[in-house]
Amino acid sequence: MIRFLHGQPLALGAAAAPAAALVLTALGLSSAVGVLAVGALGIVTAVTARDMVRNPTAGHWGLDVLAVVAVIAPVLVGEYITGPIIALTLTGGGALEALAAQRASRELDTLLNRAPAFAHRIGPATSEVEHLPFDELPTRLADGS
Repeated sequence: MIRFLHGQPLALGAAAAPAAALVLTALGLSSAVGVLAVGALGIVTAVTARDMVRNPTAGHWGLDVLAVVAVIAPVLVGEYITGPIIALTLTGGGALEALAAQRASRELDTLLNRAPAFAHRIGPATSEVEHLPFDELPTRLADGS
């Protein structure tokens, strides 16, 4: 899991932003929280907008626009901690989706590698078990259908 997160810098940054915002708030540095939020959310918004423009055929325009609005709106109303939390949700969801796809691909590869390569059949003439590669098996049923 840690190795996977190294490939997700946006999600890691989005996770660090709310934590840093909470620490800065506890220290009474509200102006620093604003700068942090605007910077972090600017990066997330830019990456989301770039991906939206890069892949217009993905069919996620409505979701992408909603995500950009959800990330920008808290900053516009002065909710500097809410914005990074929304960005974390957005980027964390993408990271989890990538992790799930990676695991599913690995499991499918394992399943395909474990698929049998040979079949056993009882020879009609000898009544002995024959060991046949799948490539040599007949493709039609015995009744001709």
